[in-house]
Amino acid sequence: MDLNRVFGVVGVVAFALTLGVAPASAQEYPQPASSVATPYEEAETESTEAQDAPEALPSGAAADDTPQEPNGKSLTPLNPSMDGNTSEAGPAKPVQEEIQTAQAAGWEFDLLKSLPVEISGYEETGTLFPETLGTADQVLAVLNGTRYIALHMEALRRAYHQLPVEQQNRLVDMLHKRHREIQDDAMRYFDYGYAKLLFEDNKAGLYLLRKANDRLRTQFTSLAYAMAQVEVDLNQEEAAPDVLTTRKMDVKYKLSDAVTLDAEAHLPGFWPTFTQVVEKISSLPAYQDLIRRDFTQAYVPYGERVMPASESTAPQGGSVEEDAEPCAISECCELEKPPALNWGNLYRSITVDLNDDGRQEALHFFKNSDHDFRVLAVNRKNQVLADFLSPVAPYVLEDLDEDGIPEIVIRGFPKDWNKPVQVYRLNECRFTLDETVDSYFK
Repeated sequence: MDLNRVFGVVGVVAFALTLGVAPASAQEYPQPASSVATPYEEAETESTEAQDAPEALPSGAAADDTPQEPNGKSLTPLNPSMDGNTSEAGPAKPVQEEIQTAQAAGWEFDLLKSLPVEISGYEETGTLFPETLGTADQVLAVLNGTRYIALHMEALRRAYHQLPVEQQNRLVDMLHKRHREIQDDAMRYFDYGYAKLLFEDNKAGLYLLRKANDRLRTQFTSLAYAMAQVEVDLNQEEAAPDVLTTRKMDVKYKLSDAVTLDAEAHLPGFWPTFTQVVEKISSLPAYQDLIRRDFTQAYVPYGERVMPASESTAPQGGSVEEDAEPCAISECCELEKPPALNWGNLYRSITVDLNDDGRQEALHFFKNSDHDFRVLAVNRKNQVLADFLSPVAPYVLEDLDEDGIPEIVIRGFPKDWNKPVQVYRLNECRFTLDETVDSYFK
């Protein structure tokens, strides 16, 4: 079997993945969430805390210091039957043997070094980041200049690629000293732990990231801890990619935590960074279910279903019969007439009360290309209430805020990860895009 095919998407060589620019206004640094542990967090304390914690301190080290060479061990599978023999568990045994051979030959899975963090939506990006990070002092200036974890992650990643080796070593030493000066600053031991993993591949950094995440509880600390655990599980602990270890389980939980935290207090750049992580680790058998999990429901839960009064897929002849009765509020606005359309491209047409006036409006879906539809909503005066493109043609509308007026909710996931959910709300006369929902995914 061709190893290039097996590992082509796994990442034998770390490629920098370019994320789309998504400007958004930076929000205030979120406050730590409640410290009350969930049932899973209590279980995680028993399963992964002992694995991350140093077994013994080096001679002369303080009790809060971290060891230089922790002893990484392989984890026991949660399900002993998951040995690679079944399609549900992972690849067939010959593929698993090739994976193990590649691991033995020095193959490593990488996230921290290769995946850029999307930071274009932060004002500090333009003021703090020089064009090139050439010295450890420049990197430290960035870290000291912002409390946003996303910027810390990207500054350290760029430092790995841009600093000469002697400056990398100096940076790690500076971060260690900085951490020791104020030992209860979670941001400082996050930076030191992240640097230990990036520059030294030292598992001791994982212990610091876990402690930082326990204290800060933000979407990016959870994401960083999950990314680091993926690497440690495969590279240092040499767990098989198809075996669902306790650490892999914790990765899944931490990714879910990160999404939940971002839905509660959104920060720019999280979603595009998160989706790049999910896309890359889903190439590993134990994580393949993540690519199908609809994380968008944390941001936009399903609303009350609004069923159409009728549906048709036959051509409509080009217009809707005009109503001579007095118009409803949305019909009295200055609205445009529908554009000339090829009704032979009609995919679906439904009638539904879009404005809670007791009368039915028409919602048409035209095939625009192989990838999307043109959505056109018209009232009984044959005036346009909505006109936009969509990757899907939903049959059911949703009332998200339970006000009796349905929203046109376009759930493009998993077809479109860049715009997985779009919500169009009635705004006086027309349905317009909900910019707040749209910002969640930038």
